[in-house]
Parts: sequence; C-alpha cells; structure tokens
Amino acid sequence: MLVRSHIQEYSHTAETTVSLAAGATTTVRQLPALRKPAVQGLSELTRAMLSVAVSDLDTGRALQQESVRIVLLARNAAPIAARDPSTNAWIDLTRYLAAFVTPNAGAVLETLRQAVDRHPARRLAGYQADVVLQVNALYDVLKHDAGIAYIDSQSSFNPDAAALDQRVRLPSESLRLRSANCIDGVLLFASLLEACTLSPALIISRNHALVGWETGRGSGAWEYLETTVLATNDFAEARKLGRRKAAFLQEQAARTGDATWFRRWPVKTLRTQHHITPLE
Repeated sequence: MLVRSHIQEYSHTAETTVSLAAGATTTVRQLPALRKPAVQGLSELTRAMLSVAVSDLDTGRALQQESVRIVLLARNAAPIAARDPSTNAWIDLTRYLAAFVTPNAGAVLETLRQAVDRHPARRLAGYQADVVLQVNALYDVLKHDAGIAYIDSQSSFNPDAAALDQRVRLPSESLRLRSANCIDGVLLFASLLEACTLSPALIISRNHALVGWETGRGSGAWEYLETTVLATNDFAEARKLGRRKAAFLQEQAARTGDATWFRRWPVKTLRTQHHITPLE
C-alpha cells in the first residue's frame, strides 16, 4: 500500500510504502514538509485541510481518501507542549525553541560585528579567548547599541486545548523592534553566542527562561544570564541574577521531581542529535 498525505496549499506530499498481511493493521506517522513560500506569511492562526489517501500499489486503486480540517499556527508561534492522544500526558516540545536561535541571520551577524567594538581586545574568538569578556561584550551591544527593552508579549490564541504554544519573535525581529519578552531575549542572546562559536543553552522553566553558556569547550560547566534586565542592569548584575535563578530552579526541580522547573537545552546537542535547524 501507498500512504500519501499533504496539507492543501501549504505542504509537499509525504509518501510511505507499507506491506500488510490480510487483516493486519498498522500505524503510519507522516510529517509533510511545509513549503516555505506558502507559510512564510502566516502571521495568525490559519485553517487548512489535511488530505490523506491510501492506494493499492499493485493495482493503483484508491482504498481510502479523507480530508480533515486542521489549524496552522502562526509562523512565529513556538510549540511548548502537546497532549499524547493515547495517554493524555503532556509531551514537552520546548526543545524546538532552538529553531528560533538563528546565528546566521543578517541582523544577528551585524550585531555581532558591533559587539567586537565593545570587547577590550576588539575580537571575538570563541573558546580560544576569555569567554566572560566576550559574553559581556554581547550584553553591552544589546544594552547600549541595540537598545533592547523588555516587553511582555506572548499570546498566540491557540484554540486547541490539547496544545500549548507561545508567540515568539525571531532575533532579527527583536533587533528591528528593539524589544523582547523573556524568551525572545534568550533566543536573541543564544543566537549571538552561537554566532561567535560559543555553546549556548536555553533554560526553560515555568513561565520563565534564562540563557546559559558552556564555560569551556566540552566542559559541561554552565553559566547563566537574566536577559529581561538588559535595559536596567549591567552585565555583572544580570549574570548574578541568572546564577541565582538557575540555582533556585534546579533546586525546585530536584526537590519536587518535576523536570519542568529546570530544562537545560544545549543548542549544539539539539542541532546534532535532534536535527533542529535555524528558521532563518
């Protein structure tokens, strides 16, 4: 049998060949690849049709055809969690926030170049040089040159009770608008860290996020930063706040046994093991 599915007007067709004995059943999982030109302009929830067709490979005869209504999230809505329909348990999807870490975006690279002028040695050399001085330069360029201010904006209006998501700005949008909410600031800072070959991590907790960076290449030791205070606090204060909040969240996770208090997603791991690539 040949199983085919596609989202009308928005995706390519996914195809899976299945061999079944008479009377047997199986589950086929497909993820039709979205067509970038078709979804790039989605700024709000959009209704669409998912079409599924099953045919006999030997005869070409259609065995089943069905279309169901679905809702496409806005391009800048990040999935946070979804319910497993078989167990009703929540599935954590926060690792996919790494798609919004975009180190090669033009605006990010321009900001990185400005950060060079904020560094005492006028160079960003990744783990070949003092890491803290480089992170400090990145913080200062966002504070003084980009002028990033904290603005709380995260609604996405998803009507699906079985899914949670949050409206997220791409780093290029945060730089253009000179504003960022909690997760926006983390994604922007992580983009700059990755762009200068440092290893960032996304720290996702309940209703808050921090950015982290590995202190040495492959060291497994992490430092943390609070990005919501860019407009009001200097780097040393933001670093101190990040350390304190990370320690508190780790303690809560250990005390309660609830991992949602502290999820540390190293971006490098998400790139190599989960194949989560930048959106731009």
